[in-house]
Amino acid sequence: MWTVIDAAASFPTHVFTAALLVVVCFWLVVAAGVADSACFDEDIDGDAWGLGGIPVAASFSLMTAFAWTGSLCAALLTGPLGASWVLTALASGVVLAGAPLLAWWLTRALVRLLRRRHPDEHAPSAYLPGSPLT
Repeated sequence: MWTVIDAAASFPTHVFTAALLVVVCFWLVVAAGVADSACFDEDIDGDAWGLGGIPVAASFSLMTAFAWTGSLCAALLTGPLGASWVLTALASGVVLAGAPLLAWWLTRALVRLLRRRHPDEHAPSAYLPGSPLT
């Protein structure tokens, strides 16, 4: 357990840990009814990043969780190697740059899957004889 806590508090994972804490606090505020989950939709265009179709807060939350998980896994896998400080710094730089890119790719794939399964536009309903539309 202490290994996971140490990895979450070490560089570069602590950057994503702080972002994850902000995300958790935001969703607690939403759950309390103080804010709306779609409050950032007017400020940021999710379609420009390939993340349109779900609220911006949800896509950012997914991306943050994926980046934190990837960074934590990388820290746990590379920690016991005991490499020199040069290799550790190089690996940390790769993780710091690669975790958000991988997280964006995973989030984009998940958003595409959700959009395909739950489209915004619904098919027209079947014609029912005697309906008020006739």
